[in-house]
Amino acid sequence: MTISISTVTEGIHQIDLGGTSTTLIETGEGPVLIDLGWKWSYNRLKNSLRVLGYHPVDVSVAAVTHYHPDHSGGMGAFKRESGGYLAVHADEGDIYTSAIRTPSIMRGWRGGFGVLNPFLNFLGRNPTPADILLRDDELLPAALEIEVIHTPGHTRGSVSFYIPAKRTLIVGDAMMHKHGRLYPPHNTFSHNRLAAWDSIRKLVEFDCSIVCFSHYPPLVGRGQDSIKELAISLRW
Repeated sequence: MTISISTVTEGIHQIDLGGTSTTLIETGEGPVLIDLGWKWSYNRLKNSLRVLGYHPVDVSVAAVTHYHPDHSGGMGAFKRESGGYLAVHADEGDIYTSAIRTPSIMRGWRGGFGVLNPFLNFLGRNPTPADILLRDDELLPAALEIEVIHTPGHTRGSVSFYIPAKRTLIVGDAMMHKHGRLYPPHNTFSHNRLAAWDSIRKLVEFDCSIVCFSHYPPLVGRGQDSIKELAISLRW
């Protein structure tokens, strides 16, 4: 099992989980995790924590950016092995309890007219109730100020996180970072394109140098300026 960890800035590490990632934020009272990867990548996450000097029981809170199984799959194992809180956005809380049916992950013919959506939903069938239902402009219960930003569009309850002391945004799948440029989230996997664009415009307001993503390398330097350039390029 290959361990791949990159330090984004002091106290913030990105853990590769095979096609997706977890961001670990160090605080004075245990680390915070943003996203938990696939169901089958949890052992890789545990081993990566060990390399960084932690165990699941040390994690104070794990916040999931949205319900897709490459982000939420590790929730059940985390709940069993850690005393930390699980946090998701309030708009998606019922998905994790199976009170409502898991929404389709893919849009268009790729998902709607084939087996991909049922298959992806099967991968995500892992009912694990959250301890905390997040809302916009709140703070995570952590020893470091981490602001919750509701950034719908990719999914209805997608959230991003802002760490003022580190001038860092963690955006999950709210944006893509390819070939040195930012792009909106992929249309095929996004719930509402126009809402996603509005969320990008919302993120312009945050003074950040660094932007972390779930599937792409972090953008280090000119974070806010790059988001502004993307927002300006978006046209109705």
